[in-house]
Amino acid sequence: MDGFKILYRTGNIVYAVPESSKSIDKLKIKVDVNGFNYFRNRFATPYRFFLKSSIDSGHIIVVAFSIPDVLVGFTRFEYTNQCCLLRSIEINSSYRQKGVGKTLLAVASQYLLGSCLVTRPDNERAKKFFKKLGFISANHFSGFEGDFDKYLVLPFPKAVNLFGEMAKTYPRIVFPELIKLYEDLQFRFSRGKPVNSDSLDELKKLLDEYGSLMDENNLARMNHLLSDIQKADNT
Repeated sequence: MDGFKILYRTGNIVYAVPESSKSIDKLKIKVDVNGFNYFRNRFATPYRFFLKSSIDSGHIIVVAFSIPDVLVGFTRFEYTNQCCLLRSIEINSSYRQKGVGKTLLAVASQYLLGSCLVTRPDNERAKKFFKKLGFISANHFSGFEGDFDKYLVLPFPKAVNLFGEMAKTYPRIVFPELIKLYEDLQFRFSRGKPVNSDSLDELKKLLDEYGSLMDENNLARMNHLLSDIQKADNT
């Protein structure tokens, strides 16, 4: 979509940085119990106004949207002298528990190269989410004292490496097309069913694209299946 710098694409979801506040006008934003509701319920803030004004004020916004144009989630960052402060993250309620939040934060962290990430979760659910991704108490990290007692920090270089760790730990979230295709081909091959050559070519393409990010064991299994299928086709 014009107006966005694409950072990553997986399945039908695109992770991107709006090039200007006007880019937000291209997104459909659903605000209700099955859409976005946190900022509306807590601050009575219109989402489009909130995102556009944040960009105009110099904050960094990273969004996730489903193809072609429905907003799925967003993060908002602000640079400080010490770090990059994560001000907010929200996922459309229809897309929660699907890994969108983890992937969005990981992609954003990779985009914000060279800085640690700091955030102050305002509820236990958010706190658990960040700790699961490797955030630690700021009091346990050198350079953060006093006013940071309720903050969590993901130090550099862990922040930059978050996407790579996500790819290895949650491949089903980061590479859904690849995992689904691999499992479909594995199922067909194990039962002696014919494998479509187009599917095999697609597997090769996805392995070339994502192989360098994958866990070595998962990559070896997929390449082994590819080799077995090719050998069977040649006999």
